[in-house]
Amino acid sequence: MGFTSKLKKLVPALKAKDTIDEMTVCDVLLLCNDADRGDLKFGLPYSKLLDSVQEDLTARGYNCKQFAPPLSTIVGDLAWAKPYSATRLFLSVYLSGKLKNLFNKISNKSTLPAGYAERYIYKKVLEMTRPQMVIVIGAPAALCQEARKLSIPVMELLHGIGYVGIKWNWDKEPVGNLPTHILSLDPVSSESFSPLKEKGIQIIEIPHPWYIRFNEDAESQENIDPKWLEKPTSIPKDKKIILLSLTWGYDGDHGPYDHFANILPNGLIYDEVLQVIRETRDDVFWCIRRHPVQSRNKKYDYQIPFLNQLVAECPNCEWEESTNSTLHSILPVCDGNIAMFSMTVYEAAAVGVKSLMLCPTAMEGNINGDFFPDLEKSGYLIKAEPNVEVIRKWVANVKKGKPFSFTNSTAESWNSLLMEMKPKRLTER
Repeated sequence: MGFTSKLKKLVPALKAKDTIDEMTVCDVLLLCNDADRGDLKFGLPYSKLLDSVQEDLTARGYNCKQFAPPLSTIVGDLAWAKPYSATRLFLSVYLSGKLKNLFNKISNKSTLPAGYAERYIYKKVLEMTRPQMVIVIGAPAALCQEARKLSIPVMELLHGIGYVGIKWNWDKEPVGNLPTHILSLDPVSSESFSPLKEKGIQIIEIPHPWYIRFNEDAESQENIDPKWLEKPTSIPKDKKIILLSLTWGYDGDHGPYDHFANILPNGLIYDEVLQVIRETRDDVFWCIRRHPVQSRNKKYDYQIPFLNQLVAECPNCEWEESTNSTLHSILPVCDGNIAMFSMTVYEAAAVGVKSLMLCPTAMEGNINGDFFPDLEKSGYLIKAEPNVEVIRKWVANVKKGKPFSFTNSTAESWNSLLMEMKPKRLTER
């Protein structure tokens, strides 16, 4: 990340008051980044994974607290979970450490190690909360290091499904930089991360915490936001419905993911897809859904005129209600889903909706070519080049199927894990 990018991220993060000193002892400490809070609950950013886990744990009697990693902007009352924050303290420790190292170098004294400021923050958080376990999406090495010193289990909750191969170079990392447990949501991911067992890391497959809450007998149904179930009103009933899932990263905003650069000429939608939209105005309605990263960040507002112009030209498409609706509410009324490289294909499969993926990086032999083998094998996903005839034929023939099951894991596996890790002070209440 360049200096300008860091500055743009730092300025809004510094606006939030530090609340780390308000933290008290808890049973479970939970963490995730801003990007993981991609949904809304009662109008506030919400993590379908981490926050669903927290609600389940709270219902079981666990005292839970969330902490937002340094430089987070969705903190306190800006998020449903009201995560505590410490960006100002982090920056103060970071700058003072840099200054101290400068003087130490001049005096030929030993310098503070890299990552000192981050480790300082996590050490303070852990000492203040004294959790019996930590559940995190994207476990920072500094957090793992400090938690291991205190013998606190750190559980990485995988934020996706169908991981192929060990991600984030964890197979090359020292075990001290890694979580003690990995909570997988599907057998493909469980198998991919299984070599880490040799490092003493437990791989545990659990039911998807978001989808399990919608079971008819799920006690957590009382915590469901009614908007999650509202069906879009602008979708006609006499046409085939195709969801077009837009994705960030293709409009010069790819950051370190260079393989997404220069794929989409307009940064949003292939011209071939636009042609099919125009051709099918009589019998297909297209729900164009912006990614939460695009819809919540004003820097992407320049894309809106393009979408407005498309809707003006093609009355068989719509983007505003589709974007403001949750995937959980819009997918059940769709017949198919078209996406670039996106995990929406799993969310679509969960309700029986099949997908067409048009990202060249996902084609066999390319950097993301190994992803989604389970969906391809079961017929819920087709990967293809952006060809008008291929898209046209797929749209004409696609039909909904039965809901795809990610895992055979049941609630019992999750219950057993919690019983095994049950905090002593919880059992003593």
